[in-house]
Amino acid sequence: MDRDIARQTLADIDRTRERALALRNYAQLGPVFAAWGVAWLVLNLGNHFHIPFGGLLGASSIVLATAISIVFGKAGRPKSDAPAAGHKAALASAMIGIAIFGVVVLIAPTDRLLANAVVSWMAASAYALAGLWFGARISILGIVLAAVVVGAWFLARESFELLVGAVGGGVLLTTGLWLWRA
Repeated sequence: MDRDIARQTLADIDRTRERALALRNYAQLGPVFAAWGVAWLVLNLGNHFHIPFGGLLGASSIVLATAISIVFGKAGRPKSDAPAAGHKAALASAMIGIAIFGVVVLIAPTDRLLANAVVSWMAASAYALAGLWFGARISILGIVLAAVVVGAWFLARESFELLVGAVGGGVLLTTGLWLWRA
């Protein structure tokens, strides 16, 4: 076998392996994105329409989406991972959660809408960045969510929660179901 053919064959194997890993990641992350889509819908639409107990429903949806993220995150991690890698991932998730909690605690009492926009922007940015590791579809999702957040903020602030809930939550839910089938 000539060197060029061998090199090309190895490159084909690498591309196939990367594609298989991306598809596995998509299927594993699908339920997580679907859960967060429901949380965005419940939280934002509950706030926009001033639903009684909307805050409690929104908080409950966040707790449920977080639990689903933890369960599917652990289930998707290969068993051969070193314990240190799992601890680092858990620590990074906790730090992100603390950062988001800090934003809400600091900003929400004076401007709930701004706190929502900042947290939504942080989530969209995290998805766009995570796509570098988990697949381009995740980055595209993050970019679309960022466009929804920025567009709603600058073009329709009075309907921000409605748009972020319906469009952003809908995009998350639809993408989650689509990825789940990958």
